[in-house]
Amino acid sequence: MTAFADYYDGRAAKRRRVSLRIDGQTLLIEEPEADPLRWNMSDLRQLPDRALGGMVVVALGAGPERLVAGGDVGAHLKRLVPRERPAEARPLFRAAIVTSLVGTAFLAALFFVVLPVL
Repeated sequence: MTAFADYYDGRAAKRRRVSLRIDGQTLLIEEPEADPLRWNMSDLRQLPDRALGGMVVVALGAGPERLVAGGDVGAHLKRLVPRERPAEARPLFRAAIVTSLVGTAFLAALFFVVLPVL
């Protein structure tokens, strides 16, 4: 199956139209004037909520490269590529708990130490 998607290389600020082909466990990304890129399917991850209108954004590991596909291709990639959970959700919750506990400790010190001295 050959399909088309938009490729962003993470260096140049431009969209490139590429053709996609799945060859076993490899995603082949072919540009007209460049060597084909080979992405291992097990290294791909689906980025959360960054695309609109049924589009899917796929990244290779932690690199800056992005592949944006829609329609049947996007639906097919959604089934093949695991969805990544946001990494910042849990640490943000912990930071909120720690901040509230520190604030409570400062208020207690204000009420029970500083105000009685005045």
